[in-house]
Order: sequence, then structure tokens, then C-alpha cells
Amino acid sequence: MDDGFGCRISDLWEYPLEAVPLERSKEIWEEFPRQTAATDFNAPEWERVNVWHVHSNAALILPPGADSWQQRLCGLKLQPTLASSVEQWRKKLPVSYVGVQIRAHAELTHQKTLDASPVDWFLERMETIQEAAPDTSFFVSCDVEATQERIFAEIPNCFGLTAKGEYNSAAALRSSIVDLYLLSGSSYLMGPYWSSFVELAWELARRRIPLETSKRYTAAGR
Repeated sequence: MDDGFGCRISDLWEYPLEAVPLERSKEIWEEFPRQTAATDFNAPEWERVNVWHVHSNAALILPPGADSWQQRLCGLKLQPTLASSVEQWRKKLPVSYVGVQIRAHAELTHQKTLDASPVDWFLERMETIQEAAPDTSFFVSCDVEATQERIFAEIPNCFGLTAKGEYNSAAALRSSIVDLYLLSGSSYLMGPYWSSFVELAWELARRRIPLETSKRYTAAGR
């Protein structure tokens, strides 16, 4: 995203495609202007173009038969060290657990999320779940270490990564990917309103698990 983003995609997943240096990308602009998600690549004129120069923060309208981004995501292979971390954590976790993703950072979290999905909402829901099923375990992914420690102190049977590193650092991004895969491996997923991270975990799970936020419940398979 910028110089402050600590990883390339190839640092996280096995991604064999060649990266184009920024200087070369600027040269390509002259012949192939940058396109956005609004570009309709189904249009006939794109059949004759062998370079698509795209700069977009949204999913593209692709030709019929092309894999969706969700399919591509599920098909990616983690870098071996990250795959090993995920596997080691799965051995620590019970077969069935609830994945909980919480955004609590006062400055880096969207205000809509903070207002709609406060930490107390998660605590109340987790308590309610354990009242109905006392043996329930939770895997917690939280962006504020002190908040995660509070949850661990108040809710039994909680698991989660600690010492994740500075925001957007390489260590933090690698921890986030491990969180993402462990959330996707849960049997029930809870997350904040207005956050794409929990929805990414849900897509990685191929929508096979229920997803609950403070605003909406979505059944598995929807």
C-alpha cells in the first residue's frame, strides 16, 4: 500500500508471478493507462489488449469463466514458515472453537466499528455462549494487546497470538495472516461491524461457517 506496509504478497503467500518495479510501471502508463474496478474487461476492445494495467482497491469485473478473488484467495498457499505456524496453533486448539475478531484501536479503527461493536458487546456474547455451552473455547484476534489481555482475564478458555509487533510491520502482518487462517478454521465466527478482516476469514472458510457481527447474523453457506 505504501512504504509503511511491511510485506509484499510474496512474503506471505507463495506467489510466483513477477513483480513490476514502480519505474517500469510508470513507463507502462504511457502506453497502457491505469484502469480501475469500474473498467468493464468484458468489453470487446479488451480482447485485443495483452496488458491490463490496473490500480484499484475494489474487485474487478472479469470476463466470464475467470476465477473470482474468493476462489483465488482460497487457492493461495502460505509461505512455509506461516503454514507451519498455523499448523502448530491448530494442534493447540480444540477441534471446535469460536473465532472472535475484535477491532479496538482508538485511532486506527473506523469510528463506525468502534460505535457499533464495542469490546463489551463481545464480552457479553462470549459470556452468553459459555453459559449455554460451558466448554466453549475461543480463538481471539485483537488489535490491542491490553484489550486482549482483558478478555483473557474475564473469559475462560481463550487462545490467541501475543506480541504481534508494530502496526503494519512485517511481524504484525505475518501474525495477522496466522490470525486470519485460524479464524477461518473456527466452527463459528464473530467479528466487528464494518470490518473487512472478519469477512475475509469467512471467505477463506468458503462461507461454510456462520458469521455474526453486532449488526447481523449470516448463516453458513449464504
